[in-house]
Amino acid sequence: QIAEKQAREEQAKLDGAFSQIKDLESKLTAAKSRSSDLEARHAASQREADQLREAMHAIEAELQTKLDKKERDMEKLIASLEATREAALKAEELEAALLRSSQDNDASAREAEENLATIGKELEDARAAQAQAQKTLEEAE
Repeated sequence: QIAEKQAREEQAKLDGAFSQIKDLESKLTAAKSRSSDLEARHAASQREADQLREAMHAIEAELQTKLDKKERDMEKLIASLEATREAALKAEELEAALLRSSQDNDASAREAEENLATIGKELEDARAAQAQAQKTLEEAE
């Protein structure tokens, strides 16, 4: 009877251990399933992160290209503005030179008018002297 009782107790212990093993196996299977799901999610997340990284690099490259173009356009604009400024300075210099030339021409024209007036007076004086000489000559004859 004691042996039977011990055998039942041992059987109960074995059944309990077997039940625990089955429970642990079930938990292990569930954990493996969750682990597989997590690995799949991790792989999907990794692929998505890679795609996002590639997209980000593409956007950065596009932005850099646009920035480089803007910098080149800005350099061209600055060069154009400098050329325009230089042209404006040259135009101002030419305008000043033209004004001086015009003033010189006006002064030359006034001087020429004065010279013509002087020559006209000298011509009148010469004609008057000639007329006087003619008159004197006629009187002398």
